[in-house]
Amino acid sequence: MVAPADGRARSDERSRRAANPGDFTTADCGSVHDTALIAINTLFMVPDQDGQIQVFENARRHLKDEGKLIIEAYEPSRFHMIPSGHEVMVQHLDKESILLMTVQVDKVAQIAAIGQIYMRAGEMRKTPEISRCSWPAELDLMARIAGMRLTERYEDWFGSPFHARSGRHISVYEPVLD
Repeated sequence: MVAPADGRARSDERSRRAANPGDFTTADCGSVHDTALIAINTLFMVPDQDGQIQVFENARRHLKDEGKLIIEAYEPSRFHMIPSGHEVMVQHLDKESILLMTVQVDKVAQIAAIGQIYMRAGEMRKTPEISRCSWPAELDLMARIAGMRLTERYEDWFGSPFHARSGRHISVYEPVLD
């Protein structure tokens, strides 16, 4: 996995990390970095493949030549295995409340519409999410288009091997130098 070169945590000024909010297909933070992290399926919030490629290209512009782009994402097989293309699951149920999760999948467009609905007496909250899923091999191709290559892929942050039944992955890319 990616770690400081000497393996020690840093507390000095050079080790400070900055978050740069904005549209990460085009945002310019004005500098280059050792590492860019796209965590917890964030890449899939970009609604189409061209936009996802723009994310890779923008990340590359912000990486030093020896830098790393790290992407954490789910592996979309589970959505493609839903026979009818839609599903409702009870995630929590007790005497006072219920939490439902709904999933509707467009396998052709690779879109998963996911909703969580929390209900209890006099209250209902909905949390919608639209994801444009990408397979790990598709991410690798997007990286190549942006001038990067895959160097590592794990199932989790502990470095467990990625395998055919892995439900998520941590993929590490580096710039390809001419």
